[in-house]
Amino acid sequence: MSLQTTLNLALSAEVVEAVDLGTRRAELVKRIAKTFADGSGANQANKVYQDSNTLAGGATQSLDLDAGTILGPFGVAVPALAQVRAILIEADPANPDNIEVGGDFVQTVIMDGFVDDPVAIRVRPGGALLLVAPAAVGYAVAAATGDVLSVTNADGAVAATFSILLIGS
Repeated sequence: MSLQTTLNLALSAEVVEAVDLGTRRAELVKRIAKTFADGSGANQANKVYQDSNTLAGGATQSLDLDAGTILGPFGVAVPALAQVRAILIEADPANPDNIEVGGDFVQTVIMDGFVDDPVAIRVRPGGALLLVAPAAVGYAVAAATGDVLSVTNADGAVAATFSILLIGS
């Protein structure tokens, strides 16, 4: 299997202000483009995981990134990840409550240096979380201390849906 990955993100905003005899405008644009070739070094990735899941109220999905137990897009187990290059998690807009992204992978690897324990990143309904780390070390998966990524429906008793995409090596 070979993997070619392209990430394109564009954020644009236009500020409009009324002045005496007209309007003035300012357009603000920021574009980010990242390409990952097939491989395991800087700006490379060779493993992908994607899923969409509905969690009951209070339920958690825990992904052990170095166990070889998560399934890729063809239903085959993804070999243990050593590095994560990109994480995209999107909460369904119809969710009544937030989902929380945490686990020891977030605590130890992504949020290294923060003192709250446990650390969780809240993704509101219709919202998304995108993290990209193209460097050779990416987000290094640390066996036993930084290898579990958890998504939790922590706020309510009603089911919540999310999608997740991981790119790594």
